Amino acid sequence: MVEDKKSKYTVNAYKHATIARELQMTIGRPSSQDFINIIEGNLLQNCPVTKQDILIAEDIFGPDIGALKGKTVHQKNWSC
Repeated sequence: MVEDKKSKYTVNAYKHATIARELQMTIGRPSSQDFINIIEGNLLQNCPVTKQDILIAEDIFGPDIGALKGKTVHQKNWSC
């Protein structure tokens, strides 16, 4: 599945998407929208990642599973 989506992009675009995903993990796995806001707000000085890199990473790899697991609350099933 990743290979199919990877083939839609150039080698350089895939490389930048990989860098974007690694940076997302490094800074604490913010959601993709929060990560875009960080990049657009220039909160990371001299950051080579762009909004487009983040969107391509989201398309190729899907949502960051670590970010989803960290923000999801486990609920018990109460049955009577």
